Amino acid sequence: MNVQTNPNSSSITFFIPNHLKNGFDELIRFKRISRTSILNSLMETYMRNEYQKLKDDDEITSLIENVKLRNKTVEPLRNPTSKTSSNWGNRSDYDPPMIPSDNDLKWENSY
Repeated sequence: MNVQTNPNSSSITFFIPNHLKNGFDELIRFKRISRTSILNSLMETYMRNEYQKLKDDDEITSLIENVKLRNKTVEPLRNPTSKTSSNWGNRSDYDPPMIPSDNDLKWENSY
């Protein structure tokens, strides 16, 4: 077998279970494709997928960090260091909850 050397390529050796190698060899003979071609294609696809996952992870991490930074600039509704027990009274858009009275809840009158 005449092997041509390419300065842009290198040999790789690894162990593989026999049943996997035999099945792989059967498929490449059937499809008339070389092992090298299939393995290179599989490795390239794997690398592209992993790089994309890393890029997606980085984007998610950046998004989370940006949200954290934006939330730090927004004043919280309740400030635990405030001298008052609650800041709710200082908000103009806050209506206190309605407290039902016994006069409003006479169920006998509703029937």
